[in-house]
Amino acid sequence: MPIGNLTSQLWANTYLSSFDHWVGQDLSAPAYLRLVDDFILLHDCKTVLAEWVSAIRQELERLRLSVQPSKCVIRRTAEGVPFLGYVVWPDRVRVRGVTVRRYRKRWRTLRARDPESAWQSRAAWHGHIQLAGTWRRRALH
Repeated sequence: MPIGNLTSQLWANTYLSSFDHWVGQDLSAPAYLRLVDDFILLHDCKTVLAEWVSAIRQELERLRLSVQPSKCVIRRTAEGVPFLGYVVWPDRVRVRGVTVRRYRKRWRTLRARDPESAWQSRAAWHGHIQLAGTWRRRALH
């Protein structure tokens, strides 16, 4: 099944529903957010998070899934947490710089090839960045 396909998203949500309940009930995570196969957990104590990583790996193994080691990071929220093209801090959300650069390159290529599709892409981009505090960036584009 192709990644990004609506069906794969539906099955990911169905398959990981039990994992969501496990995180809420067994870990009692105060802050858990998941979109398809990406998720973040927030907690004040680094030790608790380290214990959760071990427990999560075991639970995902039970579901015949795994976590990419490079994607599993414990960090202070003051440093910002990259998630779904944004960087999330306790007091703000911003679009990641690499996401902006990738979009600008794509926009130039698409505009030269198919202006109509480029404007549709731009509308989708504006929808994406509206979730972050990016009023200056919206004004410039």
